[in-house]
Amino acid sequence: MANLDHLKVLRQGASTWNEWREENPGINPDLRNASLIDADLRSSNLSGADLFEADFSMAILDERTSLGCQPPPHSPHRRLLHVERSRPLPEVVRTALARP
Repeated sequence: MANLDHLKVLRQGASTWNEWREENPGINPDLRNASLIDADLRSSNLSGADLFEADFSMAILDERTSLGCQPPPHSPHRRLLHVERSRPLPEVVRTALARP
């Protein structure tokens, strides 16, 4: 289960979240099983976070959202990391996030 303190910071917006990440570099955020449905994650630094089974359905991401994962270099799905507004997270990203 996700750390509720980490979720509380994330829900305050990208600016607050990214500032908290910079102030706490030794913490790997625990967002396991988090419900991030419809969350505005534009520009959020999620790299290093535990996102196992987090639900990104309809989450808003952009090219500045750092998930800390990428599909293989020659994958036809590389560009799917740049998710359009109000679109479900592509399967290739969900698969990458689900890996332990």
